[in-house]
Amino acid sequence: MKFFTIFIFAIIGTSLAHKPIEFGIADDVRAAIENVKKQMPCGFPEHGIPPLAPFEHEFQSVELEHDLVSILGNISNVFAIGADNFDIRQCSFSLLKRTLTLELNLNNFHVQRGNYVLDALAFAGNRELTINGAGDVDFSIQNVNLKATAKFGIIGGINLQDFHSTLDVGSVKSQITGLIGGGLPNDVINSVIEELILTTVKDHRAEISEIIKQVAVPLIEKFIKEMKFIDFMDVVTSNRNFYKSSCDKTSIFFY
Repeated sequence: MKFFTIFIFAIIGTSLAHKPIEFGIADDVRAAIENVKKQMPCGFPEHGIPPLAPFEHEFQSVELEHDLVSILGNISNVFAIGADNFDIRQCSFSLLKRTLTLELNLNNFHVQRGNYVLDALAFAGNRELTINGAGDVDFSIQNVNLKATAKFGIIGGINLQDFHSTLDVGSVKSQITGLIGGGLPNDVINSVIEELILTTVKDHRAEISEIIKQVAVPLIEKFIKEMKFIDFMDVVTSNRNFYKSSCDKTSIFFY
């Protein structure tokens, strides 16, 4: 998700930069995002990002401490599909406010296989659940809806002035094996996990928005820090040869 966020909002900044301030900016952003989707099966090698659709990963340790959840563990041999299964529901630009509004809907992201080791403590409302386990992962999440607004400045270079987002989740399906928690059967724990995720997202929108902002904003700012308006005008006049990948898929700025 971090990689996806970088590229989506880097595209927003780029579109503001490579085209004079016109009402067509939103169309440029929409077209660029569609090309990101096409590029996902190949990844973005020049930026160290592997193929994302499908996504495979050998090993990842997980350590998270937050008011909502505490997690310690690892996941390995992951195979997931659906990162490119998203729709652009809204893409509009306010010329006066230099603000772009974007709504994306991830239809179905499915971790089809993987192995995990987990020690977790989760909170939802007045409920607390300790979950431990080791086993196989089969987990999917449907209709993840991200609405975001980003305000940009262009004087002296592209800069992000403000960022806000909201996240909603439609449904979750957990079929993880080897779960232990409160003496409950494995299928019941999976049901509790599904409920906890939906409840947490619903009841902690502000906290989740802040987490997204804390992750997204520094990455976006780092990506566009050295970008200047004139640099991107040069990109336009040189047939937008700004980005090439090692595969023959459509490049993110070729449209």
